[in-house]
Amino acid sequence: MNSKPAPRSTPSPSKTPFRSRLLVIAFGALLVTGCQSTNRLREAQAAFSEAARTDNHLLLAALLDSPGYPSNTRNSQALPGSAGDQDLLSTSATRAGYAAALLSLRQLTPRETAQLKSDRLWGTALTLRALAEWRLGQFEEALRTVHTAEALPSEQFHSRDLTLLEILPALVAIDHAHAWVTSYSEESHQGSSRLDTWRRRLVSPGMDPRSADDRLDQALGRTGSDGSLRPYLLMCRLAAYRNYAEIHKVLVGTLPPIDDQARSEAGHVLQDLGDYLRRSGANPAALELVLAWKNRFALIPVPRTQPASEK
Repeated sequence: MNSKPAPRSTPSPSKTPFRSRLLVIAFGALLVTGCQSTNRLREAQAAFSEAARTDNHLLLAALLDSPGYPSNTRNSQALPGSAGDQDLLSTSATRAGYAAALLSLRQLTPRETAQLKSDRLWGTALTLRALAEWRLGQFEEALRTVHTAEALPSEQFHSRDLTLLEILPALVAIDHAHAWVTSYSEESHQGSSRLDTWRRRLVSPGMDPRSADDRLDQALGRTGSDGSLRPYLLMCRLAAYRNYAEIHKVLVGTLPPIDDQARSEAGHVLQDLGDYLRRSGANPAALELVLAWKNRFALIPVPRTQPASEK
């Protein structure tokens, strides 16, 4: 690159709160399913799910520019203080929830672990542990937990758990990209080579190791057109593009051009998300998500020539 990008200010928290919290959407509902083994696992699930509900409330309020978006938390009364204070308190509460979940899992005794294995729930416990580590920014620990889980027999997992473990490296890559954007300085950027690196990590197909989007797309192909994980995976793919677009804007000064392959694919993904929400009878507030993505990142929903699940 021959010239430096125009100076930019660090994004304000009020404009970027959904950066990676977008990726926790649906975990609350997924991980609240019944567990009959130990109290610790039930406690961990409850703490994680409550934190996820609060996270999702903040996400939707930010993405829809609606500070008063109805909360899905069990206790929905307003927090005291200004809106900024409320966001700070809510963010602190979510971290505390994820930390409580992780603490419960790390305190499992050998006897409790053996019982979970006997009940074929050890895979679920490791999945939850990896997710809590990821949400707390403990990326290396999360990937090590995934590696440990991958050595277990498949009978220890529900299909949902296997999918979440498969995509967790993609979620980590997306969060790494966000961290890079927020810590960026002109003195540290490396022009086109840095952009190419992030393109490969986030949105390029056919890479080895797989890009975040490629990993998510392959997981989507196994969920079927109506799988319960489908809207979550579609939102994750949009998040991968979103962070790539932010990096492109930082290094080049503009969003990716219309003919950029990643931008074109994101348009298809946005169409897929809208189609799924309409087919499933989603309420108008949920459908506003499509409009929010379209407006924020200059995406045009474009139908595919064939369904993504048939690619």
